[in-house]
Amino acid sequence: MTEKIWDFIEKKKFIIFFVIITVIAMYARISMLAFVSGDFYACIEPWFNELKVNGGLSALKLDIGNYNLPYLTILALLTYLPIKPIISVKMVSIVCDFICAIAAMKIVYIIFKENKNKDFLALIIYGVILFLPTVLLNSACWGQADSIYVAFILLSIVALLEEKYLKSFIFLRNIFCF
Repeated sequence: MTEKIWDFIEKKKFIIFFVIITVIAMYARISMLAFVSGDFYACIEPWFNELKVNGGLSALKLDIGNYNLPYLTILALLTYLPIKPIISVKMVSIVCDFICAIAAMKIVYIIFKENKNKDFLALIIYGVILFLPTVLLNSACWGQADSIYVAFILLSIVALLEEKYLKSFIFLRNIFCF
């Protein structure tokens, strides 16, 4: 029986470690969701409230905040959700953290496609990105938009390495929208 368990673990170790890293990374982020930064109080929450009071998406015609239209559109869409603004804003950045980590894994797979350790290297980069203090703090603690920009950069690199040039430039162009 024990031998079968070890065989299963050996065969599924990539998935097991991927899930473990993901669960710990989510737990780390969930533990920071309640923190509200000065930036959120001073800027994002007032913009969010103004967008909500003025009809969400229809409020985009108003001069609200000093972020670009795509980010304000995300905020406007979040006003329709029945959850606290701080949670919804942070969830966008947290989702982008995971997009960054997965895109970085894909880059590892493309660059090291002939390397027998590519699964291990991909898991390392996945974990490193999710646990870098700047990544954790920017998204889960402060609710900043940095991971949105980085996600587009990494997706652009993936498409470039796959020789999907139009797709790469579309992702790259979106960086300038945010």
